Amino acid sequence: MAEFKLSGLSCAHCAQEMEAEMKKLKHGKDAKVLYNSGKMVISNKVAMDDVEKILKQEGVFIVEPDGDHDHNRNQGDTKLIVQIVISTLLFFFALLTDKYLPTWGSFSIYFVAAALSGYQTFF
Repeated sequence: MAEFKLSGLSCAHCAQEMEAEMKKLKHGKDAKVLYNSGKMVISNKVAMDDVEKILKQEGVFIVEPDGDHDHNRNQGDTKLIVQIVISTLLFFFALLTDKYLPTWGSFSIYFVAAALSGYQTFF
């Protein structure tokens, strides 16, 4: 069984009708269209082209398989955290050595720290 997130599901009665149509498909006897959660549960053996035709008739589309989301998000979060840590270290380095460096040197380090942290830290 596979679970899919649906977009455009706006009517409980329509969800029941789509579910009934899917149950008529080969291997579709256990199909479920869950109106309240906006999800569809269906056998992996069902022809997805047929399922998509049924959904399309009601203006409903599959968004993504549930469980496949957010897999790349952690990688992006880790990258952002590393950027912020490095930029913070650079900032404090420039702050501590401000007396010993020429103005352009300190400014350069501050600029690199700000550029490295990116706009995400400011907005």
